[in-house]
Amino acid sequence: MRLNGRAIDPTDDVRVTINSFLASGGDSFRVLREGRDRVGGPLDIDAFTEFLKAESALRPLSPTSTPRIRRAG
Repeated sequence: MRLNGRAIDPTDDVRVTINSFLASGGDSFRVLREGRDRVGGPLDIDAFTEFLKAESALRPLSPTSTPRIRRAG
């Protein structure tokens, strides 16, 4: 893995942002539980709700009509 073009050394300290599920070892990312100086934040659904409130205050939100799922063949 690289950061700013430089390989990350196993002894390097790096700061990452991840959701609470992965931070607690979800999906077998158990090594993430070993992080130091862990800081919690809002739940992703709460952050998304606040984002939608802020955006809709600026202009009406309207989804695109383009289908997201298409059948092959």
